[in-house]
Amino acid sequence: TRENVIRWRYGSGADADGRPVRESNSRLVRWSDGSLTLHVGSEVLLATEQPMGKEHSHIYAKHTGLIECHGVLSHRLHFQPATRDSQTHQKLRAKMVAEKATGKERKIRITTTTDDPEKAKEALERLEEEKRRLLLSQERRT
Repeated sequence: TRENVIRWRYGSGADADGRPVRESNSRLVRWSDGSLTLHVGSEVLLATEQPMGKEHSHIYAKHTGLIECHGVLSHRLHFQPATRDSQTHQKLRAKMVAEKATGKERKIRITTTTDDPEKAKEALERLEEEKRRLLLSQERRT
């Protein structure tokens, strides 16, 4: 939404090295307790830093005729409205209510698990195989 779009531009001045100064409507603040907040205009968003693990993500800049790698990303930031009174939260909530009313809810839910789904599947298959064997042995006894 308009309230939480990060904008930047080159200002009229220059820094100590002679590079143009960047101006922005946002700032990322790391507080003394280690928490992060992103301030965009009058909106405040809580930022949660998450390690990317073994995922390989890089940041690139596209130039004419080539792509330049600027580095490997090791963490990602997840943002959420700081309060329920913020305009961002109100708009997200209104969108979700409208989607639910019109039946346009997301069909795919994003889930996170710490369990290996393959191991869980194998354990379930072993359990069912064991039940099947028990039933067969009970039938043979009768």
